This record gives sequence, C-alpha cells and structure tokens, in this order.
Amino acid sequence: MTLHSAILVPRRAWAAALLAVALWIAIPAPASAGETPALTAAQWREDLKFAMQKIRDVHPMPYRRIKADSLELAIRNLDRIIPELSDDQVVTGLMRLVSKIQDGQTMIQPWESKLAGGSFYPLRFHQFSDGLFITEAPKDHADLAGARVLQVGKVPVEEAFDRVSGLLSFDNSFTRLERGPKALATPAIAHGVGLTRTRDTLEVTVQTRQGARRTERVAAVPDESGAEWLWKDEGLPVPESVSAIDGVAEFPVTRRREQSYWFAYLPDKKIFYLQLNAAKNDKEEPFDRFCERMWKEVDARDVEKFILDARRNEGGMSGNLKPLLHGVIKRDSINRSGSFLMLTGRETSGAAVDCQAFLEEHTNVLFVGEPSGASPNHADDPARYVLPQSGLTLNVSKFFWTNSMPWDKRAVIQPQVPVTVSSKDYFAGRDPVYEAAAALQGYKSLPDLLREAAAGGLPKVRTAYREYRKRYPEGFGGTPERDINYLGYVLMSEGANDEAIVIFRLNAELFPESWNVWDSLGEGLMAKGDTAGAIENYEKSVKMNPENTGGKAMLRSLRGNASNEK
Repeated sequence: MTLHSAILVPRRAWAAALLAVALWIAIPAPASAGETPALTAAQWREDLKFAMQKIRDVHPMPYRRIKADSLELAIRNLDRIIPELSDDQVVTGLMRLVSKIQDGQTMIQPWESKLAGGSFYPLRFHQFSDGLFITEAPKDHADLAGARVLQVGKVPVEEAFDRVSGLLSFDNSFTRLERGPKALATPAIAHGVGLTRTRDTLEVTVQTRQGARRTERVAAVPDESGAEWLWKDEGLPVPESVSAIDGVAEFPVTRRREQSYWFAYLPDKKIFYLQLNAAKNDKEEPFDRFCERMWKEVDARDVEKFILDARRNEGGMSGNLKPLLHGVIKRDSINRSGSFLMLTGRETSGAAVDCQAFLEEHTNVLFVGEPSGASPNHADDPARYVLPQSGLTLNVSKFFWTNSMPWDKRAVIQPQVPVTVSSKDYFAGRDPVYEAAAALQGYKSLPDLLREAAAGGLPKVRTAYREYRKRYPEGFGGTPERDINYLGYVLMSEGANDEAIVIFRLNAELFPESWNVWDSLGEGLMAKGDTAGAIENYEKSVKMNPENTGGKAMLRSLRGNASNEK
C-alpha cells in the first residue's frame, strides 16, 4: 500500500490494515479483486469463538508462553477486522492466533477443509543452513529442482518464510524450520499472507544450480490426501517429478527410512546403528520383540559405538520405548560418554523428545545434530476438533508432559555436538550429522573436563570451559546450565565442597539470569559453613524467582541461625 492510496482508504479499512499487519495477515485486497467470501463475518466469528473456547477448556497450560491478557487482546483484534478480510486471510489469522500459544501440537490445519484445502503447489521446499531450496519439482519445471529460492511472489525469501513459518504452530525456532516449507506449499496459506494474488499459481524467483536467475509460475494441483505427501521425505502430488538428488549414485546407511524402526551393524567401524522413526508398534514386529532381537544382536557383536537416529521421529507413545531405554541402561559397554550417541533434529518431537529427555537424565548419551523440534517439558496428545462453519481442523493438546525438572523452561534440547546440513551436502547425498557421529573419537563430556579442573579453582574451570567450546562450538546458542549444575551436586555428595562451589560459581558466571544457579551456589556455600555468602545468594535467587519456596525456607533457617550466633 503506497502513501497516496492509503489516504483514500476509509478509516475503518485503514485501522483494519494496521491490525492486519500486526497479526501478519495480508492487507485486505481492493474490492476490484472480485473475491466473494464463502463465509460471513458472523460465521467466522463463531469459528473463532469455538476454537478459543476449546483451547481454554482442554489445553492444560494455554498461558505457559503467553499471558492471558495478551492472548485475549489478540483474539479481540482478529475479531474486530474479520469483516475486512478474505476467507484465506481469516484462515491464516486463526492459524497465527493459535500459534501464539507456542505449543507444536496445538494448531489449526487447513488441509482437510473443503474451504481451505484440496490443492497444493507441487514443490518440495527445505530450509538448509545456506538458505531455502526446492528439492523436488514437477517434470515440467525440472530446472527448479535444486534451485535456491530468492523471492516468493514479490516478497524476499526471508520475509516470505517468516510470514508462513509460524502458522502451523511451534515449540521453538526449529519447529518453524520444519513446518515453514509445508505452509509455503499450501495455496490457502500463501494467498492468506499475501505471497500470491490468487490460490491458482505460486510465483518463485530462484537461482538455478547452473547459476541462472529466473522466475517461474507453478500451478496448484488438486490433492485429496489431506497433505500426506507433505509429511514424507520424497514425492509430489503429480504424475512425474524431478528430485535434486536423482543423479546421486550412493547414499549413506541412514537413507533408508520406510520402516518405523530398523537396525544395522557396520563391522568396519564397529558401529551399531538404530533408526527410530516412530514410537509405535508395527504389526509385523512389535517394538518390545524388535528390541529383544536387537539387544541379542548387540550383545553378540563387537560394538564400540551405538548410534540412535531419531531425527525423523515425530512421536507416538513414549511408553512403547521402555525396552530401548532399559536396554541402554543395563549395558555399561554402550552407556559410556562418546559411545552412546543420539542423532536429533528439527523433526524430533513428541514421544521422541520424551525419550531424549529421559536419556539426558539417566544415561551418558551424547546428542549430535540439530536441536530438537520440541521442548523437554511440553504439551502433547492433542484432541481433534472440526470448526463448525469452515471445517478447519483444530488440534488441542490434552496433557502436559514434565520430562525434566518442573522449572526447566528450555525451548529445545541442545546437542553437545552441533552439526548442520547444507544444500551441497544434501545434493551430494551426504549425511554430515551421521558422519560426525561416526567419526567422533576421544570425546570427553563438559562435566568430565570441569571435574578434572575443579581442584585448580575458578581460573582452571574457566579455561576448561573455553577449550571445550573451541572444540564443540555452541552452534545453536544453547548452553549446558543443567549439566554443570548437576556436576556441582555430584561433587557435594562426594564431600568435595570446595570443588562444588567452584563449579557453582562458574555456572553463575555463565548463566547470571537463572535463579537456580544462585540457589545452588547458596546451597554449596551453606554446606561449606559460609552463612553470609549463602544468605546473599539465596536472596538473589528468591528476588529473581519469588516462587522459590525452597530458597525462602533456607533463608529463614539461615537468618535464624545467624541471629542465634550473635
């Protein structure tokens, strides 16, 4: 909208446009566009009311990541501008509104609705470390396979991706990387956020693999599968397609993905590889029987490294995984730092993250790859509803899974060895995440290195931390507060209070915004007999977190003791 055209817009429409921008909804198109809404404003408002009431009634923690008044304000804002919006704009407005809860399982899906579903742009997008690429295209657009996307419609690719990547709901930024490409291939979404003038075609400007810049329009095609193809690694809803990896002659062992779970032993590297793509029981071989067979194979082999690949596991029933978890814990030959590795990524969510959190807590697992696509503590097990007027699908989580400490608010579980995948890696048929895990030698965990340095005081542990980070950079911005804190308590349990205090002080330096590190430092100083130091740190912790009832109790006890000593 230019300044001159804005002056001519009626006040009501101009206010609606401002609200639409705030909600990341496309500004309403001029009346000359000829769009006739399928639903009235009253019908859309009925769907809005239905959706939000279901979320309030069913979701265990709808206000965990957004304040109630902020969500209610967003609801009123959308309700106010509904009469000014097209159907697709309301669809994306509802999706954006629900995604504000930041629960990757609570979302509005458009694909099964007659109003918003039924067609797709036959392009498979993927966000690599070096940009957004098309990995598969129809045969009549073969030159798009392997092309880097520069622009969608008239919108630069970074902005275009930002408009769609949060619409299918998310726990963290890595969920958005995984779901953004799916949203981009959905006509109702692309149209609703203003990337296309109609649903009929998607215009993409790309740089081909040969380096040429070109713009092509790809027509939407019908598909009644309910978006099944979107959730697979390959295939388009067209008779013939071209993949960017069609010419690759050899793939790594990890390429095989058609089964829920399978394993292979690689004798040349003494690696036992388990690919776990779903936490469910296959009819042919339930998971408990599969694990029984697998553990017999492990015990009969010379295994130096056990690699669990859960990068494409979006969940199931976490209870099904007990035979795997118990089997790891029973085997000291596997459950060693550097010998047991779990490959994770943006698709690792649901029960797979439950498994990841359990392994983090109870084993010596080492995570390699990308961060998980869900939080360690997260809502899940969604109930499915259909909005009464539009037919849009609404999923609402029913339960909250506390897999870690109750105060663990991490959005992701970070890998100790971060590895990204570039377009060049993918097009060459390489798997750098698996390669990094297979090649890893002589790994010492951060807690092990800090334990060795603790006797030398704070300068030594600072140096140990810096050296660890030189070798294993924080590729995704995460930090191991939990691991360092746990080490401090281990040292306290062994009677090494001086070393424990050193570790707690390092943690407080690294994570000064965490109330828990000051609480732990207070506890360490109290065990040492430093009452004044303990009080000072407990006070800091309680000030940062007024709900720290344990810290308050310790303060009352310490202050009472201090008064008696006087």
